[in-house]
Amino acid sequence: MGTLVTNDMVQAALDALSIDSAQKAGKAKADEVRASEAVKTTFAKLRHSAKGSTVAEREDWARQQPEYQEAVEAHADAAGRLEYYRDRKTKAEAILSAWQTECSNERASRRMT
Repeated sequence: MGTLVTNDMVQAALDALSIDSAQKAGKAKADEVRASEAVKTTFAKLRHSAKGSTVAEREDWARQQPEYQEAVEAHADAAGRLEYYRDRKTKAEAILSAWQTECSNERASRRMT
């Protein structure tokens, strides 16, 4: 039976888990946190300046403002970048786990012969 995980796949997985990649993932997380807080702050400022007579009217008005919608879009972009790095890490870990299993199975089959 041939190997499922190639050396190139292992190297790509190790690269995905490198310190440089971890730093980029950390920056993506920080950006997502900042963007999330920006959405909350923008919403609060707009709600405070709204002219509606009820809380619901003021909140509806705030959500319709371009400034709020831009903050939400920036948060969505930041969350997407963060998810990219999470997915990349998960994929790398799965590849390395499969590679370890293959290596273990290969060692075991050599002991049996």
